Amino acid sequence: MRETIVASLKFVALFLVLSGAAYLVFSSSAAPNQLAAESTRVFLQVVGRYASVEEVGGFPGLQVEGFGYPVQVNDLCAGKLELAVLFGIIFATTERSLAKRLWGFLGGAAVAFALNPVRIGLSVVFFSPIVHGVLFRMVLVLVIVSYYAVWFLWSGRGAGRDLGCRERTVRKAGEKKQSGVGRRTAATGARGKKVPRRR
Repeated sequence: MRETIVASLKFVALFLVLSGAAYLVFSSSAAPNQLAAESTRVFLQVVGRYASVEEVGGFPGLQVEGFGYPVQVNDLCAGKLELAVLFGIIFATTERSLAKRLWGFLGGAAVAFALNPVRIGLSVVFFSPIVHGVLFRMVLVLVIVSYYAVWFLWSGRGAGRDLGCRERTVRKAGEKKQSGVGRRTAATGARGKKVPRRR
């Protein structure tokens, strides 16, 4: 029980440190905001709403046809917080290899960047307090949590087989070593002298 509590506290501490550091890095760049604005413009055009990207209050924004005012794509819209949470929770999962954690984060970031223009675009097209409050703020969080659960289960599929292979290898090595010791003992006398072979 104590070991479980200590491990959980270590995970939470590492998650908070990594997420905070990732958010600082993501916040220092406008690239996620620009990507969110451009991808949302493309999505809106696909659904028949013309939009152009322009600067709004120091952030990339969207001027949407039929919309009374430009839409600012700030850090919340860009999903920087969600990406930081994804980075922290995946890389804090130290029981997975670094390669699996790296690919897990890249895959999750791709899912987030693909979903983000859809949630922003729908929030613009069907703008209402419910859509903005529920769809805009909750969907990406739920997707990231679900993605982490799927990734965690998938990335651990071979862990049991790998452990079993290692145990079998160690066991075979031990048996081989004991077999070698037995042969040497049979060929050696009690005083360490070699026993002559019978002819």
